[in-house]
Amino acid sequence: MLIIHYIENFKQGDLLSDHLSQLVFAESNYAKVKLSKSKREFAAHLNEEIPDIVHIHTCWSHKAYQCMKIAKRKGCFTILSPHWTLSDFNRTKEEPCSKFIKLLYYQTKMVKQIDAVLVTNVEEREEFLKKGWKDRVDYVPAHILNSNTSQDSMAEQHIEIYRKIINTGYRRLMTNVEMNSLNCLLHVGIQQEGKSKQLKSEQLLELRKLNPQQWQRILLYSDDEDIREKVNLGIERLQLSCPNIDTKKIWRYSPLNPKKTGNLNSDKILAKDLLVKNRIEDAIIDGELKLQVLSIMFANSKYLLNSRKFTLHHLADLYLYIKSNDYDEVKLQGILRKMNIYRFARRLLQILSDVLFLEEGFLPFQPLDDMQTQKLKQNIIDIEKY
Repeated sequence: MLIIHYIENFKQGDLLSDHLSQLVFAESNYAKVKLSKSKREFAAHLNEEIPDIVHIHTCWSHKAYQCMKIAKRKGCFTILSPHWTLSDFNRTKEEPCSKFIKLLYYQTKMVKQIDAVLVTNVEEREEFLKKGWKDRVDYVPAHILNSNTSQDSMAEQHIEIYRKIINTGYRRLMTNVEMNSLNCLLHVGIQQEGKSKQLKSEQLLELRKLNPQQWQRILLYSDDEDIREKVNLGIERLQLSCPNIDTKKIWRYSPLNPKKTGNLNSDKILAKDLLVKNRIEDAIIDGELKLQVLSIMFANSKYLLNSRKFTLHHLADLYLYIKSNDYDEVKLQGILRKMNIYRFARRLLQILSDVLFLEEGFLPFQPLDDMQTQKLKQNIIDIEKY
């Protein structure tokens, strides 16, 4: 793990500077650590090697905000320690007019965009949570202020918080190989025995070459998308050697936007808008049962995608219904047109084809692959909501 600490106005004898010196020294026993004391030095460190974690210890500085944005663009995980500088007393008693402007201009954005906040005592954490700026706030006592906490213990706890942030944002680290491997496992896991599409030799090779870190991300993704049982079955059917990873013991923050677990509703319309609901009901009223069910599944898929609640479990449910049932494809198109979701359904078919390898013979109509299709796919992956 590589960590870059960023602080401005660093000077010997200053309480915060001395605390940071102790932290950097102690953390160096567990990871590679660099200390940046200016934006220029930070840029130089970033150019040398991309860190896993950027830990910022400066507030009310536009340069610090810029450093955070640069780090996020580079794919780094970021954490902020305000050291009481964002407290109500500090904001209202020390240069209140200047800080009010900075708060509107960039400081609030910085807190919202940072991955997590780390403070040095419980009181600061409680005050921060009361503001409602951030839910992901942890605390680790500073050795320089608390003799009950050793430097080594302080460093260990910081490293654990960094791992917690990385484990929470695992989706950002997932490569195309890992995503493709997950798709293969899910495809094999949802088929009737012996009915799965034959995987290509390069796909099987990629699955066999996965390392423990890649397996961990795939299994975490499977948990969050409510497809773990299906993926486990895929692993078993392909006779893959998967490391024994208890994902429930991996320390993570709760998702920012938890998804809807369970099966995709096929009998109840989820839309809350009365006009939309009436339009769906009017469109399906004369259709046979299978057409009604499939039309409702498409409509509910759109609703869940718009609310960022759609999972790969829901996609698998749609795949299985399309593949397992016979219905009038022309009538289905007519119903979906009346519901104003025909183009959406075409895009979802493209995703079914890309992700779960739905074959051309089972496609009820022509898929649509455009910019909106890619946006829908990114919505399902949903990197920023974890």
